Amino acid sequence: MTHIPSQPEAPQADQSRPALAPESLDLTIETAPLPLRWALVAVCAAVVAAVVWSCVAHVPQRVTTTGTVSSVEHSVDVTAGLDGQAWITTEAGVRVEAGDVMGEVAPYDGVAAVPVVATRSGTVAAVSVTSGQGVVPGDVLARIVTDPEPGAGFTLVAFVPAAEAIRFTSSAHVSAHITDLATGRGTATALTVLSVSDVPSSGQDMLLEGGSQAMLAIWSGSGGDVLFRVTLGLPATAVPTTLVPQPGEPVTIVDTYADPRPVELLFGS
Repeated sequence: MTHIPSQPEAPQADQSRPALAPESLDLTIETAPLPLRWALVAVCAAVVAAVVWSCVAHVPQRVTTTGTVSSVEHSVDVTAGLDGQAWITTEAGVRVEAGDVMGEVAPYDGVAAVPVVATRSGTVAAVSVTSGQGVVPGDVLARIVTDPEPGAGFTLVAFVPAAEAIRFTSSAHVSAHITDLATGRGTATALTVLSVSDVPSSGQDMLLEGGSQAMLAIWSGSGGDVLFRVTLGLPATAVPTTLVPQPGEPVTIVDTYADPRPVELLFGS
């Protein structure tokens, strides 16, 4: 008689461990560590805040440069009134008052020399003739950068690289910060863009407009070999009463040319 080995009995389910009911999932969630739950809440809140900020906030796009009151726009020429030989005894950089004698023109016929008189108060920017040089009526003998007139507006200039020049738009408003170099006090005002040149400016142009080597150095070091002239107007009504800009003194100019939302920057819209 053949002996057939008995089959092992199938393991019995542990009747002492009840099956997990759906309600037990709540218990599992509730037993998650408290710091982890707060961390998840903080991350979610940060994401929501970032999305809201990107849709409602603004990121101003600005160009900041240095300008000054134009020495060319705020100057007068001292000219000869007759034929003769000119002698200008006042040197460039010297301050003169209206009526001061700057030299003389001696007529060719030997009559008494005629004095050359400053027509406005200001600083002599340049002497245009050499001693004894022959002149005719209307020839420029010297140029005076005039003092600012109370109640008058100003023309300012800045020289910027092409990448910045294209950001300035005619008739647009920009802000300016004027600083008193002696006291360090400053004040803010608004300017209007009058024009943007499409022709590069020479170093001589910048020197004449800026009125000093210091301004030329500021513009030359602004980040480009080719610079373009931006002309700005400061109307009389916007001239600060406590701090009047002077030709040759630096003025900080800020052009906010765009004010997009972060999401627009992200997607290029």
